[in-house]
Amino acid sequence: IAVDQVTPWFNNAFQQGKVAQNKFSFWLSRDPSGAKGGEIVFGGDNPDRYTGPLTCVLVTRQAYWQFTTDGISVGDTNICQGPCQAIADTGTSLIVGPTKQIELLQKEIGAKKVLGGEYMIECDRLPYLPNATVTIKGKKFVLTPQEYTLKVGNQCLSGFAGMDLPGGLWILGDVFIGRYYTEFDFGSNQVCFAQSL
Repeated sequence: IAVDQVTPWFNNAFQQGKVAQNKFSFWLSRDPSGAKGGEIVFGGDNPDRYTGPLTCVLVTRQAYWQFTTDGISVGDTNICQGPCQAIADTGTSLIVGPTKQIELLQKEIGAKKVLGGEYMIECDRLPYLPNATVTIKGKKFVLTPQEYTLKVGNQCLSGFAGMDLPGGLWILGDVFIGRYYTEFDFGSNQVCFAQSL
């Protein structure tokens, strides 16, 4: 998405031969005490930041990096029966989904609504909560309770939020991207994911 139809600088850089490949990728650290908060690679990816092959899925709508997931679940409960449309977005901190589906998800993980529409989870319950899974092209991308919550002082904030977007769109924000290395590939019109190191 470009404001006023201005060509984004990355597209200009690729057209001018300043980057090797027509793609960019993100690694985000989940360690607040780590030396690096994250890394962006323009013109490729950094294989030292992920393990295993990249799982790539075609973009279904180019306004955003939108793609189709096979479904989203928590434990044995299907939250979004696939196919579900999602976008990968480093500009969104949480995983965002349709309000009704997120309410069901929050119930499944025992989260309680507090002021401002956020949900809190008792930190000592994390070891007993179910995993959350986003399935993309048949591969299960799993988030443990420790990965889908944010520790704020002595409290644990749910990494999920409800927002009703057109088409029931989900946003896989930094809670997801922090766990899974993400590559945005203009050249092949796809988004790719792999387990971060």
